[in-house]
Amino acid sequence: MNGWTVTATAALAGGGAAVVWGVATGPLRRRVVAQNLSTTLFCPALLLLARYGSKSGTHVP
Repeated sequence: MNGWTVTATAALAGGGAAVVWGVATGPLRRRVVAQNLSTTLFCPALLLLARYGSKSGTHVP
């Protein structure tokens, strides 16, 4: 486990909990916003998981 997976896991856990709460409760307007927010949260987390094999301090130009 490295920094990329820790960050992605935190983003998925924290963002996922907020999205589930938003989608499961409240009026339709808030549920739609929460569903759209899930894409905003999960895409960067999946990009971080794609860097799983590389070290945290290395960047490829």
